[in-house]
Amino acid sequence: MIKNYKAIVEYDGASFYGWQRLTNKRTVQQEIEKILKKILYKKIKINGSGRTDALAHSTGQVINFKVDLKIPLIKLRDILNENLPVDIYIRKIECVDFDFHARYHAKYKKYRYKIYTHKDKKVMLNKYYYHFPYVLDVEKMRRASERITGIHDFRSFIAKSAHIENSIREIKSIEIIEEDGFIDFIIIGNGFLYKMVRTIVGNLLTVGRGKIDLDAFDKIIDAGDIRKAKDTAPANGLYLEEVFY
Repeated sequence: MIKNYKAIVEYDGASFYGWQRLTNKRTVQQEIEKILKKILYKKIKINGSGRTDALAHSTGQVINFKVDLKIPLIKLRDILNENLPVDIYIRKIECVDFDFHARYHAKYKKYRYKIYTHKDKKVMLNKYYYHFPYVLDVEKMRRASERITGIHDFRSFIAKSAHIENSIREIKSIEIIEEDGFIDFIIIGNGFLYKMVRTIVGNLLTVGRGKIDLDAFDKIIDAGDIRKAKDTAPANGLYLEEVFY
């Protein structure tokens, strides 16, 4: 009997062209579908909770897929992890309601963006942190983050190549944690536009450097113009951490 399965996936995005399958490009979705076909002897389409950019990571991507499973569920996770490449790991698999959809039923997503501000670059962190070697006013960034929390038109924070009709989203919370030159931005929202998290972080960093003041940041939010929020942080510091249902 065909059932619906939900899984939590962790991946190191450093060598992927993002989540979504692409022709002649290595993506996370394609790698998982390839291994499912190998062990279950049939082509299976998986649904992800959302796309992640090339080079971005995840510790909590959620997927679902439907299949008539011929092996015990308790063994499926182990068999998948034995066959998947070393940069993908299945944390958990469970059987869920047949109508569950990883993307359409997601209520909130939690992203984490990691930077470090030390003057000297730490080469071993290149793939996992954004090196931003500047003095930052963290309290000022926190005040700016409060202004963007809530329901807003986030059209200013879409990548310039994106085309979307509805750019209204809710940012439930933004937390900024600083310790010994490392700063994490933790952002929870009900949906994110293309490169929106990275553009929010990039502009908060611009505020932190004193390049724009809080009034100028307000104007960027209110403008609804993709030409206004010019600073987008690179993908290597971005992690999809958790999806809430």
